[in-house]
This record gives sequence, C-alpha cells and structure tokens, in this order.
Amino acid sequence: MTTTQDFQTHSTISGMSGIRNRYVGLSAYALFWFGQLVSFLGSSIVQFVLIWWITITTQSAFYLGLGSFLAFGTMTVIMPFAGVLVDRWPRKLVLAGADGLQALVTLGVIYLFYINRATVGVILIMITIRGILAGFHSPAFQAVIPLLVPAQHLEKINSLGFVADALTNIIGPILGAVVINIFTIERMGDILWIDMLTFLVALLPLIFIAIPFQGKDEESTYFEELKQGVSYLKNHQFLFKIIIGFSVMNLFATSTVILLPLIISSPNYFNGNENLLSWMIVINQVGGIIGALFMTFYPIFKNHITGIRVGIMLVFIGAGLIGIGALFINIIALSLGLAILGFGFPVALISAQTLYHKEIPKQLHGRVISASLFIAQIFAAIGMYLVGILAQEYGLATIILSFQVAGVSLYLLTQLFVKSNGEPLREQTLS
Repeated sequence: MTTTQDFQTHSTISGMSGIRNRYVGLSAYALFWFGQLVSFLGSSIVQFVLIWWITITTQSAFYLGLGSFLAFGTMTVIMPFAGVLVDRWPRKLVLAGADGLQALVTLGVIYLFYINRATVGVILIMITIRGILAGFHSPAFQAVIPLLVPAQHLEKINSLGFVADALTNIIGPILGAVVINIFTIERMGDILWIDMLTFLVALLPLIFIAIPFQGKDEESTYFEELKQGVSYLKNHQFLFKIIIGFSVMNLFATSTVILLPLIISSPNYFNGNENLLSWMIVINQVGGIIGALFMTFYPIFKNHITGIRVGIMLVFIGAGLIGIGALFINIIALSLGLAILGFGFPVALISAQTLYHKEIPKQLHGRVISASLFIAQIFAAIGMYLVGILAQEYGLATIILSFQVAGVSLYLLTQLFVKSNGEPLREQTLS
C-alpha cells in the first residue's frame, strides 16, 4: 500500500497557505470524491438543459454533433499534453485550477444570458473551453485514485464510483426537466448558477485533503515525458489492442447516442418533450448502475480483458436496438437498447480502469492514461461530428443501424487479426 510518507506532499493550494491537510488515504478520497460528485451532479443538470436548449433552438442533428465534437475533440486533443503536466504538477493544484476556471467560464455565460447576448455560438465556445479544462481534470482525477486507494480495493472503488456517477446522471436529467418546468428554458441565466455553485463545492474538499505528489524527474524534459506515455503503450501491445477496441466502439456506437434528443423531440419519431428525454436517460443510467453493481459483487470474468470484450459487444447490441426503436418508433426497443448500452459500458470501462490502475506505474499514470484516452476519444469526437452530418442527410435510424453493422464487423476483425505481445502479468492471477 502506498502511503503519504512515500512521497513529497503538498499541503496547500496556491493562495491557501497555512491551511493544514486533515485527511489522508481513503478518508481523503471519500471527501474528495464527495466534492467531485456534487460537481458532477450540477454538470449533469446543466448538460441536460443545454442539450435541450440546443435541440429546441436549432432542431438540427448537425449542431448536436458539432457541440459534442467540440466538447470531446478539444478535451481529446489537449489530454496527452495535459497528462504530462499532471505528472509534473501537484494534482491537487490541477484539479482546483480546472474546477475554478470552469466556474469562471460559466459565470461569464450567465452574464451573457442576462443581457440577452447568448447565442448558439456562445454556447459552443463555452463547451469548447470546458472541454479544454476537462482535458486537464480527467487525467488528474484518474491519477489521484491509485494514490489514495489501496490496490486491493481498486476494482470496488472504481465500480462504486461508476454507480455514483450513474446515479448523478439519473438524478441530473430528472432535476433538469424539473428546473426547465420551474424556470422555463428562456431563463438559462438562472439555471446556469447551479453549475457554478457546484463547481465551488468541488473546490472545498481540496483544502483539507492530502494528495501524494511524486514529483517530476528533474532529468526529463516535457517532451521526453510525453514520449514515455506513447512508448509505454507501444511496448505493452495488449493495452494498445484494448484501445483499438474502445476506439471502434466510440466511433460507431457511443457517437450515435448524441442523436437521442432529436429522436425524442422530432415529429418524425417520438415527438416528445424534455420529460420523455429525461426518462430515457434515466433508463440508460439505471442500466449503468446495474452493470457497475454486477462488476462489484459478481466478478465472473476470468480476467479484465474478457470483461472489456463482453462490455463492448453489449454496447453495440444496445446501440443497434436504439436504431431499431427509432426506425419503428417503438419505445420498448428504444428503452431496452438504452438499458443494454448502459449495462455494457461499465462492464467494459471498469475492467479497463482496474487493469490500467494495476498495470501502469503510478508515476506514469497521467501521461499513459492521457495517451490512451486521446486515441480512444478522438474517434468518439470524429464519430459525433460524422453522425451529425450524415443523420441530417440520410435520417437518424438509418445512420444508427448502419454504424452498428460497420462497428461490430470492424471490432471483430481487429480482435481477431491485431496481434499483441501477450497478456498483462497480473491478469494471470485473476480469477
């Protein structure tokens, strides 16, 4: 088990000198996780409201795709470079800076809504900036987990974390629909205060916790460390094969989920409102909770790689059923598809996260995880952009179903014919 005595510890955040860290280890992680959870809930509420605002304002698959592309694309492009800095800087400072700057961006957009200057373009700029900051926050958050959590608890912590995230994604859309009904979509300035205030809540626990800091290798330059992340993947090809699988899933399956608001709201499909959309998201997230709990209490897979493969195939099956539900305007098929997709995602993701946390040296977590996410998520961004354009031209259901057929075929081909240099050593001991 790693302890804080093994590392140089930073006891303060910039501008907060003299405040003593009171929590370390698992107690620190619990407090840290609570603050982040509150922030995630606020973001989930506002994300739902923003998606509905763009849907109602534009009625365009292109703008939904463009917004998702900007969010994922900017985060993905910045992440490999941010990952190296995460390993060089105190991770507490990175997290505090990312959350604080996101709060300031939200405050600026609130002001623009109050003076009636907010447009779709303004929201897209906001999404872009938040994507850049998320590129720093995501690897820092992932890198903190193995520093505070003992190795024997990683899989359960990852699973329970996914359950908590899914719960926030259930409660968020429901509260988002309630907020829209109370304030109306025209009062976006008032609604966005939720996001800014919850960001501030995420900052408070960072004052009181100790996050171990390993420091940078003084003899290594920034670009040498950036290269180390890529080299690690190159020298551990089983990880690279996993990344290829997630990349194919993101390109063809995950990307199509952005069309759900239009499937719900379009007169050509379900002609529903924000309440129906919120319940469809709830069904998806309930599937995610069940999947995460399944991984926590019934670890039936012999190793994590098997869990990844099963989870990815379930995501494809779920996305295909979503396409069938849209094609035949069948709410049962749509709901079942969302539930299965939700179940499969944590099966794959928790297996991958646990494998990464166990296999990758702690001092390399930021740069290796960032390089992995860059490769996998750039395909999600590309898929979101493509699906927005193609769905506008050929129809939502047609594109969703076509993407799943192509995706499953390509995934099976890559798993059969892409060679790797063996399984991870620690997988041999898993049961």
